[in-house]
Amino acid sequence: MPGFRRLWLSLAGSGVAQSASQLGLSWIALVATDSPLAVGVLFAARMIPSLLFGIPFGALTDRFDRRRILIRVNLLAALAGAAVAVALAMGWPALPVALVASIGFGLFDTFRVTASQAYVVDLVGVGGARRGVAVANIAPQSVAAIGALAGGAFLERYGSPLTFVLASVAWLFAALVLVGGVSRVRAAVERGHPDLRSAMALVLRNREVRALVVLIALTEILGFSGWVVVPTIARDILGIGASGLGVLLAARAIGAVTLLLGLARVRPGRSPALFVGAMGAFGIGQIAFGLNTSPPLAVALSFAIGGAAACCDALGQTLLQQVVPDTSRGAAMGVWFFSLGFGPIGFVAIGALAEVIGAPMALVATGVALLAVAALAVVRDPMHQLGHAVDAIGER
Repeated sequence: MPGFRRLWLSLAGSGVAQSASQLGLSWIALVATDSPLAVGVLFAARMIPSLLFGIPFGALTDRFDRRRILIRVNLLAALAGAAVAVALAMGWPALPVALVASIGFGLFDTFRVTASQAYVVDLVGVGGARRGVAVANIAPQSVAAIGALAGGAFLERYGSPLTFVLASVAWLFAALVLVGGVSRVRAAVERGHPDLRSAMALVLRNREVRALVVLIALTEILGFSGWVVVPTIARDILGIGASGLGVLLAARAIGAVTLLLGLARVRPGRSPALFVGAMGAFGIGQIAFGLNTSPPLAVALSFAIGGAAACCDALGQTLLQQVVPDTSRGAAMGVWFFSLGFGPIGFVAIGALAEVIGAPMALVATGVALLAVAALAVVRDPMHQLGHAVDAIGER
């Protein structure tokens, strides 16, 4: 499908950009402050726009052409990346620049992902949502390894500015490849225009959506926030530098691609159980990584953690879009980003905890907590009704 291929390539370009920019920002914070808490604050800054604007941006993507939104957002991100590179090259204070950049990149991330994941289902239909989302998510994950390795090498050899030049070029590619693509296929905007109030109602009135919001938010707080302490562990425990950190991030991306390929082949109807299982695997991976002191084993564990994290993302996105009307799929992705917006709680908490008990044990503690959440989800079975809801509308 030509429209899907163009979108896949665009997501690949933005994946390189996001990986390189995240690596650059985290390393700037660690070098400038020597504090995992500062890294956590910087990561929190990038996620705050998700909480504030996830649902409004999602509602907007139900009202306007999603392809054009993606083109414009990627162009703005490219300009922002170039501006960061120039500011760092001119000797501006690195930490304030990184903080402002983190917030700006977070805004672009929120708008881009809410539009792109809803656009995926425009192209493949609700019936193919899980496979379409999984294959689409392979794009940024498959090239994130390139962004991580290149970003780590650029950091060590050339410094931070060229890392953001790399990100800027990748975002520019992500915009240009969509020019001339398909604007609307089964576009939800043709059948209604949900406003912000109806988007908020998805959270307040839809029981299945509420259950997903809670689980996605907890996964973000306890799981994805673990990356905050990885730069410290890489430097102080594993004894590897910026390039080694890039290798860990690359292994995480390769693991994500591998598991997403497997997820795309799993028969329909098992998404709720797979989601809870991926949460548990995520927690176990973090525990093992925190207790490990071997660089080769750290690479293997990063691979496993990346796979579990990618499955959590893809299944959460799929389930949210399956339990809402077609006219609210953009809003559903806004709800997903709203859930991610709770991540700053985890970023700051794990950074502060690392200051007290050390980065490795902070990662172990959050891994144990995430595993406990997954176990509680199995015992209480909050996904049971969700599974029935997915089955009921899976033939749409």
